[in-house]
Amino acid sequence: LRLESQRSGDLGSSGEGTAIGGLSLLLVGTREITATAVVPTRVLQLTRAAFLRLAEDRTRAGLRLIQAITAEFAAAVREGLDRMVSPAG
Repeated sequence: LRLESQRSGDLGSSGEGTAIGGLSLLLVGTREITATAVVPTRVLQLTRAAFLRLAEDRTRAGLRLIQAITAEFAAAVREGLDRMVSPAG
């Protein structure tokens, strides 16, 4: 998948097994990233409504998913902060 942002432009690509858009399960708002398949791709989608039902019906599974989304977001923030501290070039 090719990843792009209107704000930042080309963000590179993402490979097999990658989860994209996890924050949209927790937050309502504008999507920041567009993912475009550049090869035949199988996509699994979990809608926000389905996630909320899962979190309500299977609390432990919902909590694990929230923890995974939060950890992924924290890693992205740390990566961004690292780039600000020591920019390439």
